[in-house]
Amino acid sequence: MRTVTRVSQLTLAAALGLSLAACGSSSSSGSSAPASAGASGGSGSSAGPSAGGSSSAPSAATSAATSGSAQAGVPDATTLVHRARAAYPKAKSAHLHIKINDASQNETIDIKGNIAGTNQEVQLAEAGKGSATLRTVSGKTYIKADRKFWTTSGGLPANVAAKTADKWIISPPSASKQFASVTIKNFLDQVLSKDSLSDSDLAKASSTKSSLDGKDVYVITDHSDEGGSLTLAADSTYVLRLLPPDKQRDEGALTMDGWNQQPTVSAPSGAVDPQSIR
Repeated sequence: MRTVTRVSQLTLAAALGLSLAACGSSSSSGSSAPASAGASGGSGSSAGPSAGGSSSAPSAATSAATSGSAQAGVPDATTLVHRARAAYPKAKSAHLHIKINDASQNETIDIKGNIAGTNQEVQLAEAGKGSATLRTVSGKTYIKADRKFWTTSGGLPANVAAKTADKWIISPPSASKQFASVTIKNFLDQVLSKDSLSDSDLAKASSTKSSLDGKDVYVITDHSDEGGSLTLAADSTYVLRLLPPDKQRDEGALTMDGWNQQPTVSAPSGAVDPQSIR
């Protein structure tokens, strides 16, 4: 299974590198404000490495299945992933949280809102590079970031970053197009793609039934060279967790909850055009 680290880097490369720079250069004054890295999901769950509201690992109902096998009464890995691919595009909303902590980066990405990303809030934070909040509402993207984020990721001069910090700004159209890739759908498109989960690899994976926070789940364990595990809700096959192999457990984890329970995101009041900041 493709690791979360690789997925997040692919998804955010264009958005962070290009769109924030575009926002800053559209007037040598982009604007924004501090943002916390964790956002709470609409179902009352807080942002963080949790699925179904808890960071505990699923407790296996029986002993782990061997490579390429399915526990008695449990669909095989290929069937489960095909169901998961069909399920998430029909969902209305969800809360996704990614935490990456490896030798090269310490980053969190948190998204809550609808699956397509047309109404959502994204919170980003990276050690040493600051944090930012993005809201997409009615075709517009609003950005609020701290000073460090604007100088490192946005590429703004220190004096301009000082003026833009602590302000919501309206993202220029060119930047908003770049942010369009940062959505729950785009992450799941990659996580569940045939490149990430090929039928040949799934044929070697095992599937077991477990419990997570008192609810039934299916756990697919990848026995290929990439390794890792995928946890799905047993009743809906919605994605709840994607974990790398144990030896890479600290490098990145994707967790989801609050499926079809996220509130509508509103546009921030007082947002300004970056051209108005001098």
